[in-house]
Amino acid sequence: MPARLSIIAAIILTLVSGYLSWQTRSKVNGLKGDLAAAQTQATTAESKVADAAKSAKEAKEAAENAAKDKEAAETALTTAKSDADKAKADLTSAKADVDAKQKEIDDLKAKIAAAPTPAPGPDPALDEMKKQLADADAKMKEQQQVVESLQKKQTETEQHAQQLEQEEARRKTAVSLPGLEGKVVAVNPSWNFVVLNVGDRQGIVMNSTLVVKRGGNSVARLRVTSVEPATSIADIVPGTVPKGTYVQPGDVAIVPRS
Repeated sequence: MPARLSIIAAIILTLVSGYLSWQTRSKVNGLKGDLAAAQTQATTAESKVADAAKSAKEAKEAAENAAKDKEAAETALTTAKSDADKAKADLTSAKADVDAKQKEIDDLKAKIAAAPTPAPGPDPALDEMKKQLADADAKMKEQQQVVESLQKKQTETEQHAQQLEQEEARRKTAVSLPGLEGKVVAVNPSWNFVVLNVGDRQGIVMNSTLVVKRGGNSVARLRVTSVEPATSIADIVPGTVPKGTYVQPGDVAIVPRS
């Protein structure tokens, strides 16, 4: 009997030990699975933090570039206006010189006409007046060429200043060039923004709206948040992307005409 009890006890201990071992392995495997999931979540979180830091850096750089571009545009406009004013002043001065030369020519012609009929032979005084008249006439022609050149320069500087004023007004009213077309070159789905291959030089301004199209179908609407000379960043407007559709690189972005 004691031997039988010992055998039963040994069997029970073996079963209990096996169960505890199985339970321990199950817990260990579960902990390993939890650890792997936690590591995956940590990696994903780190990736998102890195993306956020990168996006923040890009946004800061874009804002700084936009501020520099705005300052450069304002400086260019001030310089263009100054050049136009100087060209206008130079033209006024050149025209005054032309008027003075014309008066000098008229006076010489009057003196020559009023001179008594010369006696046969050379007349030094009359010859001198004729020489002065020829010189004045030559200088008059030169001055007229200067006036023509200055008139052309004034027109060009005024047109340039006007163009810059129009661009500045467009920036202030935040209206992008209607019908302007660009492409999506990058998409950040985590932060819901895109990068476009058109910027200030092409006519894009802050806060303007664009329509994203693919194959003639509307995919989304964008709102510009940052503008650089040749590129821009725009947020994808929530609720404008059809279900099951995504904005992709290569999609066309168009500024509505109305």
